[in-house]
Amino acid sequence: LHNLDAISGFQAVRRQHQTPQQQQQQQQQQQQQQAAGPSSRVVSPPKNEEWQLARRVVAEALQQLPPQAYLPPDLVGYEPGTPQTEQFAELMADLAVDEPGVRALWLYGPGGVGKTTLAMRLYNTLRSNFPQAAMMQLELEGSTQEQLCFQLQRALEKLRLPTDGSLAELLQRLADFVRHNKVLLLLDNINHSQQLNDLLPSVFSSGSRIIITSRTKELPSSRSYRALARSTQLVHAMPVVLSTAASKALLRSHHGLSEQHLDALGLSQLEGDVLQACGGWPLALQVIGGALFYGDEVCCSAGGAVDKHQPTTQITQQWKVCVRW
Repeated sequence: LHNLDAISGFQAVRRQHQTPQQQQQQQQQQQQQQAAGPSSRVVSPPKNEEWQLARRVVAEALQQLPPQAYLPPDLVGYEPGTPQTEQFAELMADLAVDEPGVRALWLYGPGGVGKTTLAMRLYNTLRSNFPQAAMMQLELEGSTQEQLCFQLQRALEKLRLPTDGSLAELLQRLADFVRHNKVLLLLDNINHSQQLNDLLPSVFSSGSRIIITSRTKELPSSRSYRALARSTQLVHAMPVVLSTAASKALLRSHHGLSEQHLDALGLSQLEGDVLQACGGWPLALQVIGGALFYGDEVCCSAGGAVDKHQPTTQITQQWKVCVRW
């Protein structure tokens, strides 16, 4: 209901069921609020029956919406002409959504290099070409039977299939479905053979596309991996790291210091050391930038203003700690 169109539609339906007296009271309240100014407007909680109706409408609408992977709207590094954009175009060509057969993409690399972001961007771009799509995201430290069941249940729910049963029953239900239906499937953070065996069916319908991210370049000990390599056009790729300009933009978007502030505080050289230490890895830049922004020695407002009461030596020390880290 945060969508304005949805709110307007809900309010229109509510007005249709209001009595003339209720409509008159509402108009008077609106006139009073407009006369008093914006500061006096208070959104009152909806009545119980209205809230229940809203929840039912939202639940049904979410079932109809295609599943989308969340990405920030201003994704640093994917501007036109960047290495990330060029690699994205190459991988889209490799997946060749209009071609028959089954194609799979195995994105590998160390943690924080940008595998999940690239996979989600590919998933969101391809999604409109598939009648069915689902994604599963695993925990880094491994997955218990309960966690694997939960991921399979989420995927089956998006495919509008029953979600009850054991792990083996859930996987069989998914396997039966993808064998006869064209699907787009994303498996994020697959790092063990057993995870892949428990979540990935061996046979897919023609036209299906599979995207997998892993810290391992390949998993030959997994029977599902061997089946994937044997029965699909499997492409391996490692995300390219951010350029120096993109790294600087990402770091500054998190620590909040502008070029002017860095020069005034004598931190320009240290920023260069941070960028070199991070090596273009997005997660490292975000973590260090966040540590600088929220650290005790660095005080920045949302607009990037530096607290002038903090000694420069303390700010510099905070940066040095981050570089050593």
